Amino acid sequence: QLKLKILVTRTDRLGDALLCLPTLCYLRKALPDAEIHFLAKPEIGSLLAGFMREHYIKPIEVELRQSALLQEALKAERYRVALFLYPEWDLVSAAFLARVPKRVAPLSKWWSFLLLNHGVRQNRSRLEKNEAEYNLDLAKFVVSKVVKSKETPTIPPLEIPVHSAAAARARAILAARNIPSDFILLHPGMGGSALNLDADAYATWIPELEAQYSMPVVLSKGPAEKDQELVENILQERPNQKLLSNLSLAELMECLRLAKLVVAPSTGPLHLAHYVGTSTLGVYSPKGSERPERWAPWGGTGQSRILLADASEKRLKLGSWREKLNQSKMLDPMGALS
Repeated sequence: QLKLKILVTRTDRLGDALLCLPTLCYLRKALPDAEIHFLAKPEIGSLLAGFMREHYIKPIEVELRQSALLQEALKAERYRVALFLYPEWDLVSAAFLARVPKRVAPLSKWWSFLLLNHGVRQNRSRLEKNEAEYNLDLAKFVVSKVVKSKETPTIPPLEIPVHSAAAARARAILAARNIPSDFILLHPGMGGSALNLDADAYATWIPELEAQYSMPVVLSKGPAEKDQELVENILQERPNQKLLSNLSLAELMECLRLAKLVVAPSTGPLHLAHYVGTSTLGVYSPKGSERPERWAPWGGTGQSRILLADASEKRLKLGSWREKLNQSKMLDPMGALS
């Protein structure tokens, strides 16, 4: 009998992939003898290598844009189950053509009914759960309905282990910039999937954060063009603000771990900070599917507080942020708003 080999995929952005970690942990605990592979973007798989080793999960890399190579790679691995946490045509069709026996995903696309043989109806836009919980529901379906196991493990708060080499580089980077041991890391940029504050709002907020927490604010800048433009505009108003830039993902992760507080909009680095145990203050949009009920940090060891901003047509506004902070919600370790 072939060993149970399971492929789990989430090939979009950093925050989306991080919200899959509880799912991977659940599958590992429920199916301790299974071989579990995780397919994400290569840079994310590399970032999570330590977590994968700790949980005996193998990060894999395949060429996503060449369907023939993808199909051959899936066929060669002889997966018995493929779980697509975010179903994409190229991946699901490749698994179908590679004859992966059990193909599982949310039934959210018209072609889901043609290419999948197991699925779960999920209306994530209703904001009934966190994204991580929707992912977990799929994992529980795989365990109970596909593999036919009665195991129902509980998942403790998770933490990504230290990347030793990147941690040493992060400490050197902070020392070279004369950044003290107690600092707030503000990562204002995001991928554009939700509304964000503008540069003026962040520039006004920085001295208020420093006064509130009695710590300096250090900016971090991602590689995306919009991130760079936003941070440069903030620096035009606050030219002496210290900045971390040109960091690898692993170096950013370790700088987030060293910070006393991470402040960010709904973006991957906010989730990454949560999963390395750092306290976070997330600035969220009140609009529709951008709300924290779905996209707040979930499942890590860091304490999380949610600041719900006001929304205009194109951007967020803080208004009286201290009043919002007093009204803000703390999250328990598994993400429930309290």
